[in-house]
Amino acid sequence: MDKITTLIINDGNTSVVIYPGMKAYVETPTSGVQDAGDCSITVKGTSEEVIDGRKLVKKNVDVDCKSFEQQQFTLWEEASTPGMPVRLVTEQKGVTLTMTLSNVKLEKPDADDFVPPLSFLKFDSMPALLGHVQQQMLQQQSK
Repeated sequence: MDKITTLIINDGNTSVVIYPGMKAYVETPTSGVQDAGDCSITVKGTSEEVIDGRKLVKKNVDVDCKSFEQQQFTLWEEASTPGMPVRLVTEQKGVTLTMTLSNVKLEKPDADDFVPPLSFLKFDSMPALLGHVQQQMLQQQSK
C-alpha cells in the first residue's frame, strides 16, 4: 500500500480510495462533511522555497473546526497558481503524511478520471480489503 489515489465523487457523497499496487479500491459513503462556515483557517509564515526545481510559496495553515480537533498543515503552492497547493505535509498521531501533486491541470477533468479501473476489486470497507489481503497471503504461504 505504498501509493493511493483518493476520489470524492457524486457531489461529495462517496469516497473512493484506490490502491493501485493491490489492484483494489474501497468505496464508502462520506460522513461528517464539514460546512466551511463551521471552520476557521489561519495562514501564517509564508516564504519561498525551491523543491524539485519548482519555485513554490510555503505556508503554514491551521484549520480549526467545531466537530474535530485543530489540524496543522504546511503547504506549498506554485507561484503562478496561488490557492492551488501542489504539496501538503501534516502530522497526525505521530504519523507524517505527505501529499504531492504532479501533472496539475487547471481544467475540467473527464468524468472517466473519477472511475476506478474496471479490473480492480471493489470493497465496501477497509477491513474487508485487509481481510482479503490477509486471505491471499495465507493462501500463498500454504503453497
